[in-house]
Parts: sequence; structure tokens; C-alpha cells
Amino acid sequence: MDFVRESIDGYGSGGSLCFPKSNLKDFLLPDFCVYQPAFQRSRIPPHIKTYTHINNSGEKPILDWVILTSKNLSKPAWGSLQKQNTQLMIRHYEAGILFLPSLCKSTQEENYTFTIGVPMKEKLSNYDYRITFPLPYKFPLKEYNEKDKPWIWDISYSKQDLYGKMWPS
Repeated sequence: MDFVRESIDGYGSGGSLCFPKSNLKDFLLPDFCVYQPAFQRSRIPPHIKTYTHINNSGEKPILDWVILTSKNLSKPAWGSLQKQNTQLMIRHYEAGILFLPSLCKSTQEENYTFTIGVPMKEKLSNYDYRITFPLPYKFPLKEYNEKDKPWIWDISYSKQDLYGKMWPS
């Protein structure tokens, strides 16, 4: 929340982070992390949503998959099953790209892994390649502590932003 309050547009930047109170579920909180920008634009909240599965068991983190999208964490954006689980209803169609290492292959022998860092494609051997993704946040992720709260756009905040405004203004 302090990130939004201290961003370049103050609380006004929070309008691009569409996360209403109705979407805040207890089961989501353990997966939330503090946003720590990885680039120079550290006071500008990103609108793009980056979802990843990070395998951190080896010496270097491996990304099992990456989704870059504008989809918020909501049923209208991701869909919900209806009619006795026979129909998927999606109310908001939004653009997104799914990256899977298995889809990068042009031959059966090629093997790809995704890692975090400066963007590049690196040939490791005749058939092994590494593609590096520039995630918009620092890694390792910083988990929420008891003081950290997600930005909820449809509740009030009484602490003033850098322009002396409260939310909503």
C-alpha cells in the first residue's frame, strides 16, 4: 500500500491496480509478496500482470511458465464453471501471452529452460538453450509480513499521499 501512496501519482496510481475488496480471499494472502520494482521506474506501478511459477530448488531459479497479461485476479477475467461444470463463462476477454519452455522447441532434441534476469537466448550445448526473462520485480520475492497489506482500490485510506490527498479524494 505504501508503494501506491508514494508513487509518482500518489493514490491516483492505484486506479490501474484493479483489486477490489471482494477479490481479497484468505487463501490468496499467503501467495502475496511485496512489490519491489526491478527497473528504474520504481515509483510507477505496472499495469501488466505477470504470473509465474518459479522452481527455486536448484542453483539458479527456473521459471516453469510465465504469463504476461492484463487479467486481474477476478472471476470475470479468468472465468468460472457454470451449468454443472459443463461451460466456462468468461466475462472479460483480455490479451495475454503464455510462455512454456516446451513450446519453444523446433525439433524433438531441443531443450529449453527459462530463468530470471537480463533478456537473452543462450545456447548451452547443441540442443540445450536458456531463455532469460526480465521480470518486473526483484527476485527472491519478499513475502508479506503482518504490517503489509495489498492495495484495495475500493476502500478508504486516511494516510495522506505525497500530494496531501487521501483515498478516495
